[in-house]
Amino acid sequence: TLPIELLALQEKYKLFSDITILNKWRNWRSGLTCTVEEVKLIGALDDCLVTKEKKYSPLDYKTKGSIPKDDGSQYYQTQLDCYQLMLRENGYPVSGSGVLVYYWPVVARSGYISFLSKYFEIPCSADAAIGKIKLAKEILSKDMPEASAECEYCRYEREKGDSACLNRSQKV
Repeated sequence: TLPIELLALQEKYKLFSDITILNKWRNWRSGLTCTVEEVKLIGALDDCLVTKEKKYSPLDYKTKGSIPKDDGSQYYQTQLDCYQLMLRENGYPVSGSGVLVYYWPVVARSGYISFLSKYFEIPCSADAAIGKIKLAKEILSKDMPEASAECEYCRYEREKGDSACLNRSQKV
């Protein structure tokens, strides 16, 4: 049975029912993993939905201080894509979508805090995750760029006082 906040999705999804596997997936040390071009991806999945066609969708819970203004995919798209990739690479056919559920507090009365919730179904792509992993590997394999006055990280490190940026040959 789906949680009450997801009942509108009950015609499409049910919860993944193997609690033993799910408990492993929820722990990053024993959770889902896969390797892309020698890069090991590790994730801890909150929950998993299964379609009637037996395709799997990541379900991730988020908390906020207020009602979400949008689906948050600009922040969590890569996370959902990576979960989709890890599910697929571990032999679970994927649905091409994931669900984010947001919870936020409402005014408390008599010492109680109530929460409201809203969900968003978001398209996701295992192949997009592969592309981002390859790009990250390529960037990380290059030499560190020289320090720059325009670089926000270098500026932060300079203000902090101890910096990899400051230790490079070019001082700014």
